[in-house]
Amino acid sequence: MSQGGSGSKTSLKSFSRSTVNNARKGSDDPRSSFNRGETYIVDNPSSLVSNLKNQNPKSTTKLNPLVRPNQTRQNSISSNNDESPPKAPKSTVSLAMLKQQKRAEMLKSTKQSSDSNEAVVVTGNSKSIDFIIKSARKTGQLNLSDYGLTEVPKSVWNINLDKGEESPDKNKNNISMENDDFKWWDQVELTKLILASNKIQKIPRDIQQLHLLTVLDVHDNQIDSIDDGISALSALQTFNCSHNCLKELPNGICELKHIVNLNASNNRLIQLPKNIGHLDDLEDVNLSNNKLNSIPQSVGWLTKIRKINLATNSLISLIPELFYSPNLKIIDLSENQIEVLPVEINELADLEQFYARQNKIKNFPTFYKCCKLKDLDLSFNQIKEIDEKTFYNLTSLVNFNIRDNRLTTLSKTVKVLQNIERLDLSNNDLSGLPFELAGIESLKQILINGNPLRTIRRDIINRGTDAIIKYLKNHLETPEQTTKENTEEEILKSDNVIKSSKVFDLSCKKLTAITPNMINFCKQSTALVLNANKNSLTDLPDEIELLSKQLNELNLSCNLFTVIPKSLFTLNNLANLDIRGNRLSTLPDEFSRLTALRELIISDNKFTEIPECVYELPILENFFANNNQIKSLDANKIINMKFLATLNLQNNNIMNVPPELGKAEQIKSLQLEGNPFKIPRTQILAKGTAAIMEYLRSRLSES
Repeated sequence: MSQGGSGSKTSLKSFSRSTVNNARKGSDDPRSSFNRGETYIVDNPSSLVSNLKNQNPKSTTKLNPLVRPNQTRQNSISSNNDESPPKAPKSTVSLAMLKQQKRAEMLKSTKQSSDSNEAVVVTGNSKSIDFIIKSARKTGQLNLSDYGLTEVPKSVWNINLDKGEESPDKNKNNISMENDDFKWWDQVELTKLILASNKIQKIPRDIQQLHLLTVLDVHDNQIDSIDDGISALSALQTFNCSHNCLKELPNGICELKHIVNLNASNNRLIQLPKNIGHLDDLEDVNLSNNKLNSIPQSVGWLTKIRKINLATNSLISLIPELFYSPNLKIIDLSENQIEVLPVEINELADLEQFYARQNKIKNFPTFYKCCKLKDLDLSFNQIKEIDEKTFYNLTSLVNFNIRDNRLTTLSKTVKVLQNIERLDLSNNDLSGLPFELAGIESLKQILINGNPLRTIRRDIINRGTDAIIKYLKNHLETPEQTTKENTEEEILKSDNVIKSSKVFDLSCKKLTAITPNMINFCKQSTALVLNANKNSLTDLPDEIELLSKQLNELNLSCNLFTVIPKSLFTLNNLANLDIRGNRLSTLPDEFSRLTALRELIISDNKFTEIPECVYELPILENFFANNNQIKSLDANKIINMKFLATLNLQNNNIMNVPPELGKAEQIKSLQLEGNPFKIPRTQILAKGTAAIMEYLRSRLSES
């Protein structure tokens, strides 16, 4: 840097902090660029302030006399030749004054419109927005979170339009790529935009310019409106607008056909767009912590939805359509005002987690087909009882929270919950616990505080789960032994065991086995039907062969069978067999010996394919295999089942329906809903069997 005596102007833009410090102290160090008696011309006071912004703002140290631009060069020279320093001009500028002036300019710039030449002020970060946007052009990802922005800079909306020095559009909002390491033709279109944790109030129509976005995150702002221009974002897959001030979602959002994740939680939403069901690919939607009081019926069209969160809203009732999607795995309805749960929830075969705490629910669903349910929370409701049959449908349950309800009893059938690890029964009206709880080996924690228990001492309860289980186990054997013989005797004496329709009814008798005496009783009564559903059976006695000539129908549904007992294959005249709701994954080859079977129900088990032996049943008419995990179909083998009239394969994992199935003209009822295949479409399935078969045949002719 040259001194004033040289007569040249000296810019302060490049002053280092040490140089400035020397100037303020009036250092005589010959290495200092500031020495007493030297005169400098300040071209840009603002740049001086930016270099001195970290200095003490209270300092009143004045700069040495400044040479104004209109002063003569001679004046500058003479000031160096004189021994005494020149007199300072009357108006001197202090650092504090310059810094105050700069602050005023910055404040003014933040209030200007987005069309202003000034950049939007960014506080708390050393990087400029321009620099970050230039970097985003190389990666296709722009993150401006936590920058204190009150609006989105125009340069963000134009990021895909600006081409730097080669671009014909060189308006004032462009950010030039000039002098960068690469040319404009190397830039990447923006696909990910994060504007989270700012103070943005609106998303304008300019959003439509970013049509290739796949991720848009504007959570934690002050946004109260989003323009319908968002409909142009046809590639958008993830949209997070949570923690804002939205009272409604734009109708344009319903045009986002490929959106997979939508998070609009923690807003002020009162209702949803009527056509939200048009989001064909939507899998995960979070609408919690809003003010929703209703759900549009179109949600029933969201066939891919897997997770829905409606917690902490103002819902009083639920529409059945909410539970139409066969792929639903997680539902959260907590902290609403719901009084009744629709029966449709019982049809969700893939449901794994269901939360409905803090409502006004009085009915406990049967969860009839929810064999995969692992987490169930119905705490803080008004439930008074749980049907004893319900637990047979919840054998996969791991965590069960029913605390703070009004339960007075807990059925002994709870023993079938062989996977349960945590059971919370706190603050109910239970006077006792079933001893059968001690037989659940998986149980790690049981909470029973706040109940008027009479049979368990308080000190045992206070010692925790191990002490409670030990107490129950000590009392488990004697009651079982005393009731086992009585149970058989009472069953055989019951007036309802043999009905006028020749039905030997053993259903819901809490049986773990069918005894030889029961078989003999059934034979003597010439019963045609044996109904043993909803027990805890795992096997059949060999004596069942005694019924081979008379038994026409056998119901073993909702038991604990993992394999089919070989003794069953002796029932040569069996025409109807119901083994749904067990734990079966295969059928043995001997099953084909049941040549008289006309109806077979294997629903709600763990089959991954149709067992080979089923195709060999010569006169089978009705076959129900819904709610399993079947992945594929063998059309040719189905075609060869000449008497097959009804085929139910709903709610499986079938990925493809072969067009050849259309040749199976003997089928009068074909049900395929609730599978992940894309063709035939839902609209065709809804029209019924004739439309499905016609569609399959048309595809066959095309190929």
